[in-house]
Amino acid sequence: MIVFDSSAIIAYFQSEKGNEVVDEYLQKDLSAISTVNFCETILKLKQSQLDTDIILIEIGGLEFNIIDCTKEISLLATEITHPENMFLSLGDRICLATTIHHKSSVLTGDSNWKKLKLPIEVIAIR
Repeated sequence: MIVFDSSAIIAYFQSEKGNEVVDEYLQKDLSAISTVNFCETILKLKQSQLDTDIILIEIGGLEFNIIDCTKEISLLATEITHPENMFLSLGDRICLATTIHHKSSVLTGDSNWKKLKLPIEVIAIR
């Protein structure tokens, strides 16, 4: 399973650098996104003036497994450490914790995640 960070999905919909990498992974089975990152993706796309109905139709066509943010994932997110010069948002932490919890790989637009010492594979799209 590949867990998608919202940055990867946003890059895909806004045709940003790396969108072709996202497209490759979307063609594979077992794509997943956390409920928190699902929300973040919709919010960011709405802020870019896309209509909510269109966003939901487009995202609905991606056939994601949407993973609930459980108590275990939430607690795991609080344990993720990072270098002082790096910022991880709540959405970042939930995405990483979801990936760790499910022993998966993560697809992200944030290449700095490769610097984190975590027991997962980080696939950066750019």
